[in-house]
Amino acid sequence: MPIFRKYLYLIPLIFLLVACSSPSETKKIKIPDKITFLFVTQPSCPSCDELEETMKLPQPTKLLRDYFEIKKIYLGEKLPDGLSQPNGTPTVYFLGANNELLLEPMIGEKTEQGLIDFLEDALLEFKNTYKVDLVKKMQKREEEKKKENNKTNNTPHIASIPEASGISFCQNSNSLVVANDEGTFYELSLSGDIISKYKLGKYDLEGVVCEEKNFIFAIEGGSLLKVNRQTLQSKKFKVTGIDFKISKKHGIEGITKIDDLYYLSIQGKKKKKEAKLLVLKLGKNYAKVQKVIEHGIIDSAGLQYHDNKLYVVSDKKDKLYVYDLKHQKVIKKIKLPKFAQEGITFDEEGFVYFADDDGAVFKYTQKEMHLK
Repeated sequence: MPIFRKYLYLIPLIFLLVACSSPSETKKIKIPDKITFLFVTQPSCPSCDELEETMKLPQPTKLLRDYFEIKKIYLGEKLPDGLSQPNGTPTVYFLGANNELLLEPMIGEKTEQGLIDFLEDALLEFKNTYKVDLVKKMQKREEEKKKENNKTNNTPHIASIPEASGISFCQNSNSLVVANDEGTFYELSLSGDIISKYKLGKYDLEGVVCEEKNFIFAIEGGSLLKVNRQTLQSKKFKVTGIDFKISKKHGIEGITKIDDLYYLSIQGKKKKKEAKLLVLKLGKNYAKVQKVIEHGIIDSAGLQYHDNKLYVVSDKKDKLYVYDLKHQKVIKKIKLPKFAQEGITFDEEGFVYFADDDGAVFKYTQKEMHLK
């Protein structure tokens, strides 16, 4: 008994040590699904307006929509704890879990590529910090969504290609070539298996024609890119010629070939008179417009010449237009399933293929599309 009393005073101390070492007070970090894009602005700020316009361009818009949560506050309002006050506007903070700053703030207006570089750097820092790849996470989510849609809607999805923007049938290899907005092209079997993949560079590819020896890619800003199919050597041609207008809002969105001439679609998003076809000749050192055709098809996002008719897909209208080039008029309109149509092509077995900007390639019979 005396011995027990001798060590009795140690019991409270043991309980105190256990309590101090308990991990119950350590909170787990909740990793967000998106990066916070904290935009500090102020009234009468031309640079802020310029940055917002750049954010509306196709590539930044897609990145911001998929991976960022945009929050806007005015200069002088309270910032999250730990952030220093900006010296001016616009200033953008890229924030992760618990408003942790992922990289240095973005200050001032940016070019499209400058903004894209910051967005991609933020995604990389998020991946390195939290061991979570938001891009792969989004792709997985989209694939699961497509599979679920396929089960319920029987959608003929044959391949997952990120930001697929153009597609063409290769007659000599009985395969498909698919271009995407990030400067990469994929060669597919007709069943959708990926045969090869190659990154050409930082090009916004918006359409492709597959020839026996070359791929001819349309670049949104007003150029063509000729790529040798064997060596993959490339040459860029700036489109020149008679009066036409290519801008960020009205860029090249599709390409097809008829005889020795190339037809490029200029995307008119609101006004019919802005929707045009550029007919051009591609030479050894030039790409020169010969004629301009006003077809009036809003948001013409993809072209294909097939069976003496021009087929034009409109993303905004979810329609396929059959256009008579000789009489310069639409002779048929076909309602399409709802997806982001960006390209169309036909094979020799009665199938029609669509490139979907949301990351897919679809395959239908021409009968299903009411084309036969």
